[in-house]
Amino acid sequence: MKSTFALALFVAGGHVLGQTITLPEALAAARSHRMSVPAATDAVSASRATGAAATAGPPLVLGAGATSRNGLGATDQDLFIAYSPDLFGRTAAARKMADAAHFRVLAEQRRTLLDVQSDVMSAYIEAYATSRQTVAAAGLFEVAEALFRATQRRFEEGKVPEVQLSLTRIERDRAGQTVVHLKSKEQAALRRLAGAMGTRDVPTSVAALDLAEPEVQVGMRPDVMLVFAESAIAEAEALAAARENAPDFELTALRSPWSDPASQVALRVQLTWRIGDFGKTRSSVNAARLRARSLQAQVEDLMQRAQAELDANALEVESAKARLGSSEAIRRAAVDL
Repeated sequence: MKSTFALALFVAGGHVLGQTITLPEALAAARSHRMSVPAATDAVSASRATGAAATAGPPLVLGAGATSRNGLGATDQDLFIAYSPDLFGRTAAARKMADAAHFRVLAEQRRTLLDVQSDVMSAYIEAYATSRQTVAAAGLFEVAEALFRATQRRFEEGKVPEVQLSLTRIERDRAGQTVVHLKSKEQAALRRLAGAMGTRDVPTSVAALDLAEPEVQVGMRPDVMLVFAESAIAEAEALAAARENAPDFELTALRSPWSDPASQVALRVQLTWRIGDFGKTRSSVNAARLRARSLQAQVEDLMQRAQAELDANALEVESAKARLGSSEAIRRAAVDL
């Protein structure tokens, strides 16, 4: 009996021994060790570089050539410099598309970070909850042990039957088994926490939680951000498609052929445009606009559902607080008994 009691107290008190980790420390460790975090950061950097390349201005072209026989070939192209400035918004359309694509990558990064945070917080809360359950079970074990000893004294005095002593012994042993079982669950939860942190170092305990209710921004949810980014991309595609039929403007500085001793230089202006594409551009623009409209409707639907989910979560939190207060009152009553 004494050995069982000592074992239960040792197991229950084990959660305060060794190194204790806090929730901010666990989250910081996850950001340092979970490889998905730097992978998401690299994806953002790559997207930023891709956007810079996509929105760069038209290149400056230098050409030089020669022909083996005078009068053959494009002799006015022996030496030239050409530049095609964007006067009709193609670069602006490309910049808008790159910005939308970058916003999508930012949404994916946020989803990754929130997934890591959710993994850590879920494991941390599980470890903390099981540790508190172990403490509560140890308290109930003490109550069961005290009740058993009191019943044993009364049995020795002949005041209670043996069956009542047996019942209290069974309850005491069952309470001790519960403590051992919960301690095993606590150790398993701590190992899951280490896995969520991306480290092999298993903490021996977790500190008490001190969580404040965060300010919720439904529009910053990753799923909402992703659909919003897709909608922005569709709008950018519509703008880019509309610019397909815009004229091409080119400035060229030409030198006379190498065979010309006068070495004359001239400036050429070229304006080229498509007369018609048989409805291709119009169809592309309509398709992109319809897709953007559909995605915008999805954004509104997601935000409504997300707000409803937040309201439901608030009700569940209030219910959990009420149950917690009731359970604590029951525990205090059991200890006083």
